[in-house]
Amino acid sequence: MKYDVLIIDDEKELADNTCDYLNMFDVKTYACYSKEEFNEFLKDKKNRTY
Repeated sequence: MKYDVLIIDDEKELADNTCDYLNMFDVKTYACYSKEEFNEFLKDKKNRTY
């Protein structure tokens, strides 16, 4: 899936609320809650072809 916004924040509730708000305007979002999770996100995206 292609995302419009990537949110990286260790405060899960704030990141999730921000995603929910942006999703109301049809903005595709994804949230990472740590540096490690962000690195996994990048690895996964790098291995995919579109």
